[in-house]
Amino acid sequence: MEAGNHTTFMLDFVREFACGTMSVFDFELDYDGFVIEHFPGMEKENASFSKRFAAVIDSKVEFARTQHLSDEEFRSLILVGFNSLLSSRSTALS
Repeated sequence: MEAGNHTTFMLDFVREFACGTMSVFDFELDYDGFVIEHFPGMEKENASFSKRFAAVIDSKVEFARTQHLSDEEFRSLILVGFNSLLSSRSTALS
């Protein structure tokens, strides 16, 4: 099963940040709004993958915010989470 539109949007958004094509400022500015807009759709597309997204990506974003990490530490943390999420993607989306 392929990722739906909402899941693809959120994965692309996180990928842009994790790969360095988006600033921390822009990521933080848009992240919460995009989660509010797209997460309900992600849940409908694939409930188990959306839970994994929340457990991996959202928890890392929240952790980074509470720890006041540097931009590079924040990006690195999200990249590790994103790679972990992708490694589970094939089974989570099937």
